[in-house]
Amino acid sequence: KIDPDEIQVFKPMIGKAEDPIIKRSIGRKQTQIVYTRDGSDKRTKTLLTPDADAARPCFTDEEAKTIASWCVKIEDHYSKRHGHKTPMDIEWAKDGISGDLFIVQARPETVRSAQQPNLLKQTQVTAHGETVIEG
Repeated sequence: KIDPDEIQVFKPMIGKAEDPIIKRSIGRKQTQIVYTRDGSDKRTKTLLTPDADAARPCFTDEEAKTIASWCVKIEDHYSKRHGHKTPMDIEWAKDGISGDLFIVQARPETVRSAQQPNLLKQTQVTAHGETVIEG
């Protein structure tokens, strides 16, 4: 079982703000899939993830901003092509050896876009933290 790392990026600020990231969390990553090198017919095997690896982020903030930028470009491309806003479901991968990032699939998103368009989710601040700066 894998609970992935998650970084949420505020889309309107991509390319405009130095840090458009609004949420970061490191997943538990209980297991990992690795290549086998034992000559068996199976190319991969699943192992328990060592605690040190599970606690380490799988990707950096810079990589998240790069992926977010690519996703906006892909969504803009298909929105222009279709003549209307087209939210996309985009899958990406990071090469475990080179660290290179890849877009591996992009398709129109069908779950959230099918939800009620006039439904507004509101949140309310129930507690205030310490003021760290004023201006």
